[in-house]
Amino acid sequence: MPELWVRPRLTPMAGRDPHSAALVAVYRHLPREVFSVRALDGPDKGRVLAHGTDLGLRGARMVVNERARLKIAGGNPKDVHAWIIGTLGAVTLGDPVRITYRPHERGEFFVAETGQPIWAAAALAFQGTQVFIDRAELAGLAVTENPAAGGTSH
Repeated sequence: MPELWVRPRLTPMAGRDPHSAALVAVYRHLPREVFSVRALDGPDKGRVLAHGTDLGLRGARMVVNERARLKIAGGNPKDVHAWIIGTLGAVTLGDPVRITYRPHERGEFFVAETGQPIWAAAALAFQGTQVFIDRAELAGLAVTENPAAGGTSH
């Protein structure tokens, strides 16, 4: 895949500024096939600020609520239980590689082509319904467990 450059193109929720929060959580809104951006600080903390299909995230950290994931894998209704935390901004990836999350298979985000687990990234690009990391960054990642669950970090 050629170089990927993404700048946020978001549809704000009424009366909310997508850039009013320094830190956001991004998750896939399955019914609408978009990504939702929820504020983790600022005046709209805890509320969805916007939806979009193209956005960049810097200083990304992946979060999976394992208890909720196991309920979903067991057949319970879908619920938001995994998201990526970071700062919105323009992102350029020189050699983008797709990462994915499949709650019925495993409880972590991972590189689609190799299965390498991913728990943090300097930059991620969200495009359409997919998420990408730069291949050059993968070599420096050695995360094998969820740092939020007391495991290792990179």
